[in-house]
Amino acid sequence: MALKDRTKKTTEEKANDIAYTVKVLRAREVKNDFVFDMDVNGVAIYGCWIKTSKDGETFTSFPSYKGSDGKYYSHAYFKIPADVQKEIEDQIEKYLDEHKK
Repeated sequence: MALKDRTKKTTEEKANDIAYTVKVLRAREVKNDFVFDMDVNGVAIYGCWIKTSKDGETFTSFPSYKGSDGKYYSHAYFKIPADVQKEIEDQIEKYLDEHKK
């Protein structure tokens, strides 16, 4: 059995190797944040949040649980490239516009 090249790649290089297909399934606004569900390459992730940092940057927060050590751990996670983050935000905006009450 031949082993593949084991050169180490940075996390960013690994993220760039993967093509993500993201579809927002549901979204709603809660105060100044947004909670949403998404499908990523066929895997549904429920209970994600778009939050705004103190710097004014938006980011996706994944659903998490509190471990017995008191730290929080994500149920699901993937490194979101900037273009995919923008696409998620655009889809949330579109979803909210289409589902106004």
